[in-house]
Amino acid sequence: MDGDSLTQRTKKRTLATLIVMGSTLITRILGFLKFAVIAQYFGGSGAADVLNAVFTIPNNLRKLMAEGALTTAFIPSLSKHVVKAEQEEAVRITRQVISVQYIVLIPFIIVSIVAASSLVQIFVDFNDPQKLALAAHLYRWFIPYLLLISVAAIIMAVLNTHERFLVSALSPLLFSVAVILAIIFLAPTWGVYSMVIGVLLGGIGQIIIQYPLFHRLGYRIWPYFDFHHTEFHTVLKRYFPALLTSSIFVVNQQIAIFLATKLADGSVSALSYAVVFFQLPFGIFSATVNTVFYPELAKYGQSKQYEAMGDTLKKGLHLLMVFLVPSSFLMILLSREIIGVALMRGQFTVDATIMTAKTLTAYSIGMFFIASYNFIQRYFYAKGHFRIPLISALIACTIDVILSLILIRTPLGVAGLAYANSIAFFLAFFILMVIILRERTMKIQRDTYVLVGKIAISILLGYAAYLLITYFIGNIWWLEGHGFVINVGLLLLQGGIPAIIILIMYIILEVDMIKDIIRRKRR
Repeated sequence: MDGDSLTQRTKKRTLATLIVMGSTLITRILGFLKFAVIAQYFGGSGAADVLNAVFTIPNNLRKLMAEGALTTAFIPSLSKHVVKAEQEEAVRITRQVISVQYIVLIPFIIVSIVAASSLVQIFVDFNDPQKLALAAHLYRWFIPYLLLISVAAIIMAVLNTHERFLVSALSPLLFSVAVILAIIFLAPTWGVYSMVIGVLLGGIGQIIIQYPLFHRLGYRIWPYFDFHHTEFHTVLKRYFPALLTSSIFVVNQQIAIFLATKLADGSVSALSYAVVFFQLPFGIFSATVNTVFYPELAKYGQSKQYEAMGDTLKKGLHLLMVFLVPSSFLMILLSREIIGVALMRGQFTVDATIMTAKTLTAYSIGMFFIASYNFIQRYFYAKGHFRIPLISALIACTIDVILSLILIRTPLGVAGLAYANSIAFFLAFFILMVIILRERTMKIQRDTYVLVGKIAISILLGYAAYLLITYFIGNIWWLEGHGFVINVGLLLLQGGIPAIIILIMYIILEVDMIKDIIRRKRR
């Protein structure tokens, strides 16, 4: 790769990163508002536990038939046709993949609706018969969302492969808006079922907002049932190992929910709400890196440019380190304040706040390692190596379950599930990094050590600012009833100033990603 093409590639990557990061920030903020509304109307109650537990079922299953396993297998083949300008082949394989979704999901949804009472007990274990009955009813209504989000995810994968990032990054915005409005206007009469209406309308909206551009690129969502093509068989060969790997994580997450249903009231909600706040920084930066860098990795993998793959992998990991290490640090420092300001009103009590904050702290410890592990998995997929991610997933999930069973019996309670998750993903990340370094595709060189030093210096100065501010305002102001506006101001003071200082230090120390952004803005 010559210097000019590398510079052009860096410029395009930086622009794409900015677009996806900005769009994802907006959608994550709306996602947070969505759960803030859920917390305000339903709190940490038993009904909220049921609502959060049941919604995780289609939300986790979509990782098998949507943006997880299927798109991971699909994008390399689609990228090959797009790079070679084989439009007819690209359209055909897209329709074939969507057809598989129809064939699998439509019968599954019908069976799920008919046998909801039996199926839901596989995923949750509420002791209260009324909770189980409510779970079955909600499951019947939530499960069609699985088809909607699966089709939307394939459309999103196509747009991302064509480097049309903005529309696909904004599509989740409609989902959150639909859920928020549905709960606000319908919860007084429909109760928890108001969220069902929002979820279904939001799923439809995610398809509608992306379809015009998808259509202009020449693609369709009509089924194509002729599966006698070599490239489609290649997708299936990639899909089954990826499906097995994703299934392990889905089962693992459902086990966490299952275990949480056996703990004190509010435990499932604490787990769910903690994940939402964890996802604010994690989702923005992890999703951005995966969205922008995976199609690039797939293209290099198809042409066997392994040196370029190593460079792309390192840049992605550096980007995750730059943003997620400070984010996790601030989340750990401010978990109680964040949850208190955002959720502690209406039905959401101080006890629920503390339980959720402890869980958020535990998740935040593993933020960088979880994101890096997910990204490295895609590197192996792009190379066509599926066995390594599968084995590492088995190891991670086995450790997670064993630690979860141990830690929930301690005073940690539901937070023990989050600690188990963080520890397991750290070990899985470590295993994959050892394998990559032994391959010599990517090397840890001076630039990585320098970056770590710059991040450490920036965080230390940010922490000094946090300590100084906390000295003057204290650390229990979120309990003192100052009112929402004043509390938001205090949170911005205590968390925002350290974050700004970290960013300023990044600029002064010329951290690469920030330097690229500044150069682009000056042009």
